[in-house]
Amino acid sequence: MKNTVLSTSAGILLLIVWECVAGRHATTRLFISSPTRILQYAEGSSSDLLQATGRTLSEASLGLALAATCAIGTMILCIILPRLLKILLPMMVVFQVIPLITIAPLLIIILGPGLAPVVVMSALLAYFPIFVNFANGVRQLDASIIDFLTLNKATLWDKVRLAYFPLSLPHLFAGLRVGATLAVIGAIVAEFSGIPVGLGRNLYISSLRLEPELMMATLFLSATLGGLFYAIVVGMERIFAKWYTPGLGV
Repeated sequence: MKNTVLSTSAGILLLIVWECVAGRHATTRLFISSPTRILQYAEGSSSDLLQATGRTLSEASLGLALAATCAIGTMILCIILPRLLKILLPMMVVFQVIPLITIAPLLIIILGPGLAPVVVMSALLAYFPIFVNFANGVRQLDASIIDFLTLNKATLWDKVRLAYFPLSLPHLFAGLRVGATLAVIGAIVAEFSGIPVGLGRNLYISSLRLEPELMMATLFLSATLGGLFYAIVVGMERIFAKWYTPGLGV
């Protein structure tokens, strides 16, 4: 409770200072506007802003769902074929060195304009932390647990259901928390490449037209969307992983 009060107070103080500085300096207003101007703009353009937010929300949601499904599916495949994990991890590390945002135009060429390339870009950014954290959880699992299940003639599916998956949940949710925010970033970045509606499109247009109110309103909405995704994952963790204390600090 104390941390919440301090954070809220710091945020209010920052807004007051921002408003005062922007009121005295025209250059500041030109680049980052002021809180009152941004609020006025948001009220007048609420329909367009909500439409853009809804589009990015749907793209990031689909991207995160796709990334989580592929990451969990790949890890289950690695449990079936243990040597596969040793092959995939170095390849994924090398793949992460490539600036993924640079392949957004390539995805549009391959998949065509529309929802598909944005969802794929969102999934690509979110996939790596989810898979790697899940893999770390599986690799750190006590071997005696698997040996016990083997002695009791447990099938592979039983091992996944009773050991690999539930005991790796802390690592899996850690990856999901990171992946959730990256999914939003991936969707926004992909929207820079010719998508007609979205928060990324708004940021691109605002930079070309020098519209600080549109830019700052979009940045606030983007941050809110990222925070929403993070909070949803935290809520899911507290519902489905009650057997451990996540220690999330929120």
